[in-house]
Amino acid sequence: MLLFTLVQMALGFACVRELHIPVAVLMFGASIMLLTQAWNGDRPVRGGEAS
Repeated sequence: MLLFTLVQMALGFACVRELHIPVAVLMFGASIMLLTQAWNGDRPVRGGEAS
């Protein structure tokens, strides 16, 4: 994500919209993927009981 952000900033400052918009869409998709992984990730079991 950091690399995407740096590329996005460079493309925005250079006014290269042909690549700036697709990178933004790619960043959005990657952030949604990371969010779902975090949301559905393994949670620690309390008190040694399995759920």
